Amino acid sequence: MTTLDKTAVLAAFEAAYVAAHGTLPEITAKGGWYSVDGNKNVRLADLNSQIDDLHASAVKTAPVHSSIEENEPTKTPFSIIKTNDTGFTAEELWIVKLAETFQDCRLPRGLA
Repeated sequence: MTTLDKTAVLAAFEAAYVAAHGTLPEITAKGGWYSVDGNKNVRLADLNSQIDDLHASAVKTAPVHSSIEENEPTKTPFSIIKTNDTGFTAEELWIVKLAETFQDCRLPRGLA
């Protein structure tokens, strides 16, 4: 059994984690156990074995250029309505509320 250098393994793990996820990991050490970003506690040997997995996932998640042009506007399933003086109808109110959530969502049943 080989002796692992704690600083070398942690430095290599941080570099692989940054390459795979783009952010620095928060590593907490307690009694020989290491927790990465608050996840399950693992030993130093397990962190060492995860380095290869992180390198493999970093290669898979390399940025790929899409064929969609950046200037093309995104399509929404409904038109966004501006505020008006008389108030909104029920359908217009739902359209405004759903447009403000910035999530992919649909109008309630009966309105679409």
